[in-house]
Amino acid sequence: MKCSSILLIITILISCQRNKQPNLEPLLPELSIEKYDSLRIKAKGATINNVRQGYWITFWENGVTESEVIYVNDTLNGKYKSYSETGKMVCEGYMLKGRPFGIWIYYYPNGKIQSKGERQGDKPVGEWESYYENGSLKEKKIFPK
Repeated sequence: MKCSSILLIITILISCQRNKQPNLEPLLPELSIEKYDSLRIKAKGATINNVRQGYWITFWENGVTESEVIYVNDTLNGKYKSYSETGKMVCEGYMLKGRPFGIWIYYYPNGKIQSKGERQGDKPVGEWESYYENGSLKEKKIFPK
């Protein structure tokens, strides 16, 4: 009797352990699409468990691309590009933990560079160059690091 009771307890413990195995299936990204009230696409990209991941693209209500960005765990992290409502590049740079970081370039509507330099968060740092609309150098400024 004592031996059969021990076997029963061991059997129960083993069966309980089998039910506690972690879910090893990979989390697959889903395509998420956000829309304006007009039903035009506002943004689309990948989510995993409703968290933005990877490449996302946003659109102005007229359908023109507004931005191309990279998300890591719902935070901007990586290349960032912004466009005007007419589709002209406004700026490009990198984001780190949701803040501007590294070299950023800003453009005039004619496509020429307006200014470029390094950013750390909301502040310009190091040497920045500004240009006239014709592309010639306007000035150089040095910002503290």
